[in-house]
Amino acid sequence: MSKGPAKTIADITKGFAKHQYICSEQISTAVYLANELEKPILIEGPPGVGKTELANTAALYYKKALLRLQCYEGWMKQGIV
Repeated sequence: MSKGPAKTIADITKGFAKHQYICSEQISTAVYLANELEKPILIEGPPGVGKTELANTAALYYKKALLRLQCYEGWMKQGIV
């Protein structure tokens, strides 16, 4: 039984493109596997590379709410409300 609208990695690529997000095969594969295995994805990188846009697009594609947590050096888990 499928856990989402994607049955293949290509479905992820096509579905994200409908939301104006063009992703590489690596990203499509990571998103597909994370969904199938019900595991999270850690997205990291410098500012401006598209981390938040990837998360926004995935939330739209899977019709899920996006919970954004911005981490930084010195961040303490007690600060989460």
